[in-house]
Amino acid sequence: MKRKISLSLLLIVVFTVSLVAHLPARLAVNYLPASMGVRLAGVDGTVWQGTAKQVSWQNKPMGRLSWEVHLLQLFLGKADVSVELRGGVNGLDGKGHVGVSFGGPYATDFILSAPAEMVLRNVPAPIPVTATGSVNLVVKRYEFASPWCKELDGRLNWVNGAVSSPVGDISAGDAMANLSCNAGSLSVRGDSKSASLTSNFSLELAPDQSYKVDGWFIPGSEFPNQLRQQLSWLGQPDSNGRYPLKFNG
Repeated sequence: MKRKISLSLLLIVVFTVSLVAHLPARLAVNYLPASMGVRLAGVDGTVWQGTAKQVSWQNKPMGRLSWEVHLLQLFLGKADVSVELRGGVNGLDGKGHVGVSFGGPYATDFILSAPAEMVLRNVPAPIPVTATGSVNLVVKRYEFASPWCKELDGRLNWVNGAVSSPVGDISAGDAMANLSCNAGSLSVRGDSKSASLTSNFSLELAPDQSYKVDGWFIPGSEFPNQLRQQLSWLGQPDSNGRYPLKFNG
């Protein structure tokens, strides 16, 4: 009798796993919470491995998405998924691992690339500006903890960066920033060097959502004259010609 019961339970488990493994992804996406703001169209495959011809977030098209769930990670208490995003109308591309463990949401070996103009459209600016170049985010390891992070090891690059405005154009060249997490605070530290300017900066976002910016920049030979005439509001440069950048809130 015990053998029959064990065999029956085994068959039920196998049937359940097989059912979930072959569940069409197009049915599963119907259960995505509307509050996430994520919509998938043209879904094919299963919940374990599939594609979506178009994924949008907050009504913004992001591109084609493919995913694969790593089953062995489930036995380690992780829901680990390889994702790849390609061909967005905004030029957004990305790939890497995202998932959830007992410690919370995480990402590893994640790469995201977007045109600088796309990024700039989501940043408020006091005057009309346009940007060129590519912004690349590389995350070796990220673990979420409210409101910012528990662990972060990443890098942000702006390649061939330039900004155009009614008062002049500035070439930032290749700017780089390191991303880290310290006691729940998000830390960004970077620099840039070009014929227009040389800069060094740091940004700290604390768990209470206060921020602190500390840095400096030196105008170069190609720094726009119209902007150079407005530098007095920043105060006097130091003995090395550096104008301070200090803000907090």
